[in-house]
Amino acid sequence: MTAALNTQVTKTSSEWVTDNPILGKDIIGVEITPGNTLRYKRGDGITTWDGLNYIDIAGDYITAETDPTVPAWAKKTSKPTYTASEVGAAPLSHANDADIHVSTAEKSNWNAKLPSTLPPGSGVTFQTSGTSNGRLFTLQEVPDWVGWTLNAQFTSNGWVLDDPTKYGWFLKLDSRSIMTEYSVYLIPTGAGAHTDEYAVFTVKADGTCTVNGENVVLASDIASLQSHIKNGDIHVTVTDKTNWNNKANSDHVHSASDITTGILSVPRGGSGKSSWTANRILYPSSPTVFEQLPFPTVNGSFLRQGTSGAPYWTSPDDVRGVIRSVLRYARTSNQSMTSSSATKISLTSRTEIDDSGILAVSSNGIKVSKTGYYNISAQIIFSA
Repeated sequence: MTAALNTQVTKTSSEWVTDNPILGKDIIGVEITPGNTLRYKRGDGITTWDGLNYIDIAGDYITAETDPTVPAWAKKTSKPTYTASEVGAAPLSHANDADIHVSTAEKSNWNAKLPSTLPPGSGVTFQTSGTSNGRLFTLQEVPDWVGWTLNAQFTSNGWVLDDPTKYGWFLKLDSRSIMTEYSVYLIPTGAGAHTDEYAVFTVKADGTCTVNGENVVLASDIASLQSHIKNGDIHVTVTDKTNWNNKANSDHVHSASDITTGILSVPRGGSGKSSWTANRILYPSSPTVFEQLPFPTVNGSFLRQGTSGAPYWTSPDDVRGVIRSVLRYARTSNQSMTSSSATKISLTSRTEIDDSGILAVSSNGIKVSKTGYYNISAQIIFSA
């Protein structure tokens, strides 16, 4: 006895032990063991899990029956013979087992058939001419080919019609034809003469082209095409040619007005920079590099430069110190100075002025009342 597994419940071994439920009738409980193997029990609707026996499962069917209500003989997996106690009493008689039994309907049908041999004097006759009273087959049951009048026959020369003069035409088929239950089809062999089963045909406006296996023999008037096909030159498309013609030469000259991207170097007439800081003085720091002078740290600074090196800034205080040094050691040649006329002072050598009672300050400036050398200990600013 086998039963299909229609419903099942799956739990681990510990879950079954903890829950110990009552499985419904024919419900299959699947137990996942700690070793990840499966064991099965089938419920009877009244017994808890721990009271049920394990069963074997092969595929989707039960291979061992453990239901106590099932007879012992039905639980066997192999029963080559059955005893009377297992299946009940034997049939009463097997004397006529060799007879072929038929139903009453079959017997009636056979009795209504015409016998193969007519008994003498039976009076049964068969119609041999004229029209029968009824058709054995309807027109729909008769195939079309049965009513054909063009019946072909096979001779040593092929298939021919039975009477070609009657129908005014003659049909001959060679070995390459197909004949079905209803029709004969001719396979054309090609137009004109042929050699090695390869046709010879004419190509319009290009002469004769003979197809011979994988080789193509071209006519003389297209010999130039044949030469082009066989040469070793690399063929390019018109598009490739156009693209290549639009490329620039590897050695070429561009006008400076055409340069719209990148940075032009100093040797090429550029600055080597993409941008500059506004209002800073530009100077070449080397033959091929431009730099900008930093802003001075003091307002009103003076730009200076030595006999070599980069220019630099000098503050106003430094300039004033230089001027004071020059005036302190200014020297004039011996010249007469009067109050009525001005005399130029040439700074040719050091001059010392003694101001003890010699110099008088007036609204017109400093008036020298005595010629000679003077020592001035204070700063003097000359103005017009």
